[in-house]
Amino acid sequence: VAWTIGVIFLFYMLFPFFVFLCETGKKSIAVLVISILLSLFSREYFYEAYGGGVLQTRNSFIYLAPYFLGGAVTYLYREQIAGRIGKYRWQTLAACVAITVLYCFLPGTICGIGIQLFSNLLLFLPWLWYAISVRSAVLSNGVARFLSGISMELYLAQMLIFRLVEKTIGKYFAGKGIVSWLLVCVIVILGDIAFVECYKTAKSLAVKAYGNRKMTEG
Repeated sequence: VAWTIGVIFLFYMLFPFFVFLCETGKKSIAVLVISILLSLFSREYFYEAYGGGVLQTRNSFIYLAPYFLGGAVTYLYREQIAGRIGKYRWQTLAACVAITVLYCFLPGTICGIGIQLFSNLLLFLPWLWYAISVRSAVLSNGVARFLSGISMELYLAQMLIFRLVEKTIGKYFAGKGIVSWLLVCVIVILGDIAFVECYKTAKSLAVKAYGNRKMTEG
């Protein structure tokens, strides 16, 4: 939880610099490429400095920068992306499905170089571009709109709820495998929604009570 909160606040502090670096679309693409290279160098440095392991790369925020910059490039080129993918909807969907299948078979390293960052970008960016360009029953339904409406709250609460699940019933209460993974995902999402809705209700009641007290005093 502390690591997650640290990354969140570090990103907020660095956000003005991200805005400056992504002043134009072409500039943002160049910065994205540079960030990928820095992420690669960062991984190798921290791998050597801290004794190895993929998680050790998280000692450096630079490792995560390409994800944020990939989102920035998507935002700056959202109209062009939507226009292009809108013309080739089914081809793009087929490509996204093919990339997803490929992702499942990609190794963690190639020639001793970790490629997790690149494989994640390869997987998630095309799906993100497809999602903002095409209205579909899968990506543009009532459930998706509801979750997107409280996405910021979910983003801030998810690690707390996950840790509560981990410390109470455990991550592998149904055994190590896909079943536990799916059950934990469902429990965390439902827990997030319950937490967010309770918080919003409590906040609304507090504001209403405060307003009523002010009116009474007035």
